[in-house]
Formats: sequence, structure tokens, C-alpha cells
Amino acid sequence: MEDRANMGKQINFYMDYETEQRFVEFVLTDGGKILFRKPHSTIEHIEILPKPFSVDGWTQVFLYKEDFGDVILRQLKDMSERVDSICSPVIEFSRTVINEEEKTIYGGRLWMETKYWQNEDLLEKPKELDKWYSMLNKWLKKQIYKAEVLKNGRLIEEYITPKIKELLDNGYEIK
Repeated sequence: MEDRANMGKQINFYMDYETEQRFVEFVLTDGGKILFRKPHSTIEHIEILPKPFSVDGWTQVFLYKEDFGDVILRQLKDMSERVDSICSPVIEFSRTVINEEEKTIYGGRLWMETKYWQNEDLLEKPKELDKWYSMLNKWLKKQIYKAEVLKNGRLIEEYITPKIKELLDNGYEIK
């Protein structure tokens, strides 16, 4: 079997809420949908992301276009459903988390699986999904610049918005 670690794509970032809302608008304007699961419920389409800390599960949504194929849902023990991001033609959008109380910032990411195993067959997701991921990645890189930041005592380069950089300059830490 092929190594699963080489079958996905991702970009990590630290994004403020205003930039995130512009990103969401870009996704929707391009014909995308945002899939979100409230606790103990089914998947629903939303057009505005929940405010941070407003509901459980607010940190992760899935970006989707119906043209790419059907979303595969898995039923959980509590009878709610979750998106199977490995097999479904979706892009996972994990949001940046800013904890005001602890002055910490946890990174977000845009991630998709490009191939997956079904029984003994290695299947590829639609090329259009891969192109869409590339377009979204390109949008992010135009909005979020790469900067050196201190993370766990080391200087590293990360994609970061100016508002997040300002928080770091005022004593916040990235995790």
C-alpha cells in the first residue's frame, strides 16, 4: 500500500476574523458551499461562519461544490453525522483560534486529501477539486503574508495576517 502521508495538501496560517470572512465570501461567490455540523445534528449549509466560541464544533468546516460529487457522511454514536473528509470531495477549513484569556493563538489550515483507499483500490478525487484547492490556496497567499514568528521558542516562517502579527507584538503567543 502507498504511504497515506503523501496524499494530501495543506497550507497552515494565522488568520484574523475579518480576513476569514472575506475568504468565506470568496468561496461563496465562486459557487462553493460551507458545510458545518452543529453538535448532535446533521450537516447543514451555512453562509456565515459562527462567531468564535459560539457553538461546539465551530473550529472546523468543509468547503464543497456539488459539481465535485456527493459528500459522504458517517453516522456517529449520538446519531449525528460528520463529513468523511478522506473520501468526500471536500476541502477542510480549520479556523484560527484566538484565546484572549490565555493570550494564545492556534493556527488554522486549509487541507484536502487527494487520494484515498477504497478496499484495495487507490482512488483519486476529482481534478476540479484539486484546481479549486489551488485557487483557494493562491487567494490565501495573496491575503496573508509570510513572516518570521516565534513558536515554541524557535523562529519560524508562517502565513500570518497583519492583525495577528499585531497581537503577537502585544504579547500573544502562537501555538
